[in-house]
Amino acid sequence: MSWILASVALAGNVSDLQVIVLDARTDDPVEGVSLTLSADHFEEPDVRLTDGEGSYSWSELRAGTYALEVSADGWSTVKIDAYTMLGEEDQARTVFIDKVSADTAMPEKLPGDYTRRYAGFGGVSYGLYEFPWFIEDGPGYINVPGTGVYSYFFAQIADSRWYAGFGVGANFFNDAFSSTKQIRNEVNRDLETQAGVYTSQESFFHLPIEANTSYVWRWSKFFQSWVGTGFSIHLVNYNYVDRQVGISNDANGDLVFWQDAFKEGGTSFRTKPGYQIFAGTEFIFGKIPRIGGEWGLGLTTKFQTISAFELQQVGDTFVYEEKNEDGSNRGNDLADRGPQFREYDADNFSLTLGLTFHYK
Repeated sequence: MSWILASVALAGNVSDLQVIVLDARTDDPVEGVSLTLSADHFEEPDVRLTDGEGSYSWSELRAGTYALEVSADGWSTVKIDAYTMLGEEDQARTVFIDKVSADTAMPEKLPGDYTRRYAGFGGVSYGLYEFPWFIEDGPGYINVPGTGVYSYFFAQIADSRWYAGFGVGANFFNDAFSSTKQIRNEVNRDLETQAGVYTSQESFFHLPIEANTSYVWRWSKFFQSWVGTGFSIHLVNYNYVDRQVGISNDANGDLVFWQDAFKEGGTSFRTKPGYQIFAGTEFIFGKIPRIGGEWGLGLTTKFQTISAFELQQVGDTFVYEEKNEDGSNRGNDLADRGPQFREYDADNFSLTLGLTFHYK
């Protein structure tokens, strides 16, 4: 066994060092693990075994640089070649070992020494998006199904179970609504509407950009779960087509055919934050040959709320036409209603199923 030892940097001050050994897959303490501590001022390495709590404590260690090896039969070996004891206060460190080869073990998590773990998640999402439909006395807000894709990247925070990272998605929906109730001519109120139909079609592209933090725990060899929250900003591209077609009677009782239609569209980037909370679980398939790391299948549920805001629409393709029963034009045609403002509310609940990848 070879060691890379630095000379003792400080002398005189002493402190205690507690080493805790846990199973990298279950976080359970591992008893009977050999801990070998070495330093330049040791005559020989000091070898100890962990207790039932997976722990052993050295007392009154001089300030300086030490080397630590953690090993046990059937478990991976972890080596920390240079770890500094400051001698100012007691220190406790956690080592994760695995029942696999050493190159896949989680190393000791020490500042400057531990290897940070990273996680990636990408998949296809299906969700319900709350969206307004503007018909007087109409349905108001409705839930519209949408599909999308999401990808996330997280990095471990220090030696904890907390991770921080970002996510980006792309959501789509295209939905239509029609009604024959309460059709009225809002342009020429002198006409008494007898029958008609209203149709509306809305589509949007929604790009959320998220900053998240999550707490991750592994509760068996093949399963782990997470919960988290974060902030987001949103890019929205929106298109809307609205049309009413009706049959009315004028003051003389003659039939009048009319249509009121316009098409809108716009893009808005919302810089005020939205918020999201999410939770998920993952089935881990195992190690990835040659590449390293682990991969699995994950399912995440998320609720995201974004305060309603006005999205300005172009609205310059408005058309209103009136025709007599014989098809002749009545001369009341109009065009260009001018800019419109439509309220957008992207509150949504979604499920995302996809592949996960972990590495360090």
